[in-house]
Amino acid sequence: MKARQVWLMCALVLCLPASLRATVPGSEGDPPFAFGAWFIAPPQLHKPAKVGRTMKGAYDTTASGEARIQLPEGVALVSGDTLYRCHPGGCDARWRIVVRVDREGTFELHGSLRIVGGDGVVDEAEFVMPFEVHADSAIAGQSRLIRAETVRAGQRYRYGSRYLVPVDGPEAVWQGDIERLGQKPRAPQDIEAVCATCSGDLPRNLTLVALVASDGQVVGVRRRGPAERGDAHAFEAAKDALTRTRFTPARLHGKAVADWVTVQVRILPPSDPTD
Repeated sequence: MKARQVWLMCALVLCLPASLRATVPGSEGDPPFAFGAWFIAPPQLHKPAKVGRTMKGAYDTTASGEARIQLPEGVALVSGDTLYRCHPGGCDARWRIVVRVDREGTFELHGSLRIVGGDGVVDEAEFVMPFEVHADSAIAGQSRLIRAETVRAGQRYRYGSRYLVPVDGPEAVWQGDIERLGQKPRAPQDIEAVCATCSGDLPRNLTLVALVASDGQVVGVRRRGPAERGDAHAFEAAKDALTRTRFTPARLHGKAVADWVTVQVRILPPSDPTD
């Protein structure tokens, strides 16, 4: 009986996951890089298998990149380098290694990335690629990012899809997992802000984005869209109200994590002392 190969990877050009595609970010929270790996052919027990890897993105020629691959126990390197350095904005950002699976079991290949731009901005990422090999079958999953961060002017941020989320240090948190599997931050109650200098009709609602740390403290407030005429005073009043509010932080796998959330603040006029 021929070995039964369960092959979950579709055509490479058509079905690369988002983490493998070179992207030009559409918002500040989109990672500007592609990083991942895939089996070029199904792995087989005790036989060489080619693994393709990529590291590239929207960088100029002054950027330098370094990618490392960590092989799990029971998987040996046959040829190639697990450490690779190149210009992530160039055409040399794809390379291969050859590995050999020496025992049956479930495995996870781990990759880490560090890109330093000419402007001093540092991007970092990690991925995992699960696979399972037995004498008569092989299951190879797609690699997926588990961390995507940037360091700018000494502050570390997570690439948070739409916004940069301040974090205290490297953490294996992927924004997509919060959106799909976790829980977004929540305000304890409706938020109101009194504005004595606001023009126009009051009360009215102002929609903002709160950047919430893992302890529930609001560490940043952003406009959701372009500034509207006459809303500067309303924005400052809403920002002050948000920073004085302690949120229930986002959670992922039972752990509190930093995240962003869209918040509506009710802008009120000062109360009439004669009332």
